[in-house]
Amino acid sequence: MAALATSAFAVMGWNPVTGLLAKRNDINGKGLTCTGVLMTPAIHANIRGENPEVPVGLISRFPMLDDTERGLSYFHVYSAFVLMVVLYVNFAGPKGTHINKAKAKFHMMTGRILSWLIAPHYAIIGLILNYFAVMRPKMEDWLLGTDVTGWRAQMAYITPFGLNVLVVTFMGFYLNRYPFMKAKPWATILKYISALSILYWATIGSYMQGAQILGYSGSFGLPIEKTLDGGGKFTTENQDWFRTVAFLTFQVGWLQAGFDFVNYKILTLVEESGNSVISWKDMHKWCMLNLAFQSGFIFGFFVAIFPYCSFGFPDWTCLPLLFAAPIAMACIWPFFVHVFWMYSFVKALFGYGTTIKEFSKSSHEWDRQMTWGKFLL
Repeated sequence: MAALATSAFAVMGWNPVTGLLAKRNDINGKGLTCTGVLMTPAIHANIRGENPEVPVGLISRFPMLDDTERGLSYFHVYSAFVLMVVLYVNFAGPKGTHINKAKAKFHMMTGRILSWLIAPHYAIIGLILNYFAVMRPKMEDWLLGTDVTGWRAQMAYITPFGLNVLVVTFMGFYLNRYPFMKAKPWATILKYISALSILYWATIGSYMQGAQILGYSGSFGLPIEKTLDGGGKFTTENQDWFRTVAFLTFQVGWLQAGFDFVNYKILTLVEESGNSVISWKDMHKWCMLNLAFQSGFIFGFFVAIFPYCSFGFPDWTCLPLLFAAPIAMACIWPFFVHVFWMYSFVKALFGYGTTIKEFSKSSHEWDRQMTWGKFLL
């Protein structure tokens, strides 16, 4: 099947395998950065932070001349780092159901650090930054440096990604847990955001990424200099690079839409019956696994192929796209550890075999609403 798929793409003039293996880091202006942008000596200096007149973000070394956008970006990156650490610690360590009360308390307290100090800011500020990237693309910034996601990928993939993370953050931490977020009306609101995310990806996202895979710009016919990643300079080489990125995100985007569909089903049940059918604990666990997949994949993708472009590391760390797959897979390890639980949970949720009420019957002790007194204890 893989050979057949490769042959089919080759007929269209593009081979995803050679695209994945491509490594073009040439500061003489002939090659590309890790992110498909045409490299020049000036951009090379900007990426390395050698030009004090061009402040760059922590991620992508992307010039951010707007102080507000740059400040939000820095805070978002630090929040993402802490989010990853806390998620990994809590998945690897004792859970809130542990027989040892001290160990159970550790899980709950670290979880509250995540739910109150990190997660909401990460999700909300991420959507604000996405607004900056999609609605206010600045060609003068693109011409100064590398652009990791670019207008097309930001609009097509990161927009539903942000909506998904927003939903699982509020559903997994607060929904029907605290008095300020009761099942009605909040389950209804979150349900419709999940539906919007699915619809968005199935239409706008799939068109933009799918069109790039087929060799088109995927930009709704807008002028190429306003939408093309890579400083607005069109070349076959940088377009091929982004076709490979589109090939990866197209597949992950549909998996993400699958997560959204499961979220929609959960929220429909909670909207109708609170947590009397599906337990809060099972809803929370599903959401944390969804969040671990989303954050782990993005984190792994950056670690895999952007150490030079993202962090100004030595040039040799400009790795080919092929390195993204195994490193991204390693970073979503909670997804693999709990894959059988997820399979059983989804089967029960949709009524195959057992029911979700039967599946959740041993976990309903966590359904109680959290008061401020209980929160502080």
